[in-house]
Amino acid sequence: MKQFIVYLFILWTVTEFGNAIYHDCGSTLGTVESVEVSNCKPDDARCVLVRNANTTIKLKFTLKENVDKIKAIVHGVIMSVPINFPIPNSDACVDSNLVCPLKAGETYLYVAVMPVLKSYPKITVEVKWELQRITTNISEDKNKTSEDTSNDILCIMIPSRIQ
Repeated sequence: MKQFIVYLFILWTVTEFGNAIYHDCGSTLGTVESVEVSNCKPDDARCVLVRNANTTIKLKFTLKENVDKIKAIVHGVIMSVPINFPIPNSDACVDSNLVCPLKAGETYLYVAVMPVLKSYPKITVEVKWELQRITTNISEDKNKTSEDTSNDILCIMIPSRIQ
């Protein structure tokens, strides 16, 4: 019986993650069309992120609303705890193949490079990649502005392993 339960768990894991390198974690303003991660095949259960090297990600998506500015946010999620993964450029409208503003109904390709630092431990991790719409709020005195990034255009989780 124990072997049967283990077999079912393995089968579920392969079914859940084996045929796609990502799963959606709350995309609201966009629809993910495809995801490519360097050195990761669609049938890999986990993408291998090599320490002291760069990993390239390509996100093809279609927008549901017009967007003026976009911020990229990347976390490694370990045991349900998000840990910031710094990327060289969080402004998704610069050096990422996107030219903002972006229009609703159009399909776009976002390309980014994430350094996998040598200091990262060799562990299994879920990489949470978000593209968020930035809206600028102007206060009543017109001299103060703030940015709000509460709307996820895309949110994907990529099962990964750092080695």
